[in-house]
Amino acid sequence: MRLPLPIHHDQPCSSYNAPGCHCRATCASLHMTLLAPQINSAKFLDCHGALGYVPGREPGYWDWRYANPVGIGHPLFEASDLIADFLRNAHSGLLPPIHLL
Repeated sequence: MRLPLPIHHDQPCSSYNAPGCHCRATCASLHMTLLAPQINSAKFLDCHGALGYVPGREPGYWDWRYANPVGIGHPLFEASDLIADFLRNAHSGLLPPIHLL
């Protein structure tokens, strides 16, 4: 599922680890993020709808240099479809009422 490119600092953004980006917990290039303090990381959907992982440095700060897609061999690979589907469903479910906020 390809999602529309988000706008970040008034520019279309397709990368969650663009040079010079200093976003803290989430970035406009991420459509949906699941913070997981239990394992000091966050999971997110990138602009292509793929599940990604970013390790935490300290509370509220992420080490984007080491962010990567959750693929074969990743410790979260077995749960990746479940997590990605959850994030996609949450994103879709939040779109209709977003104009009311």
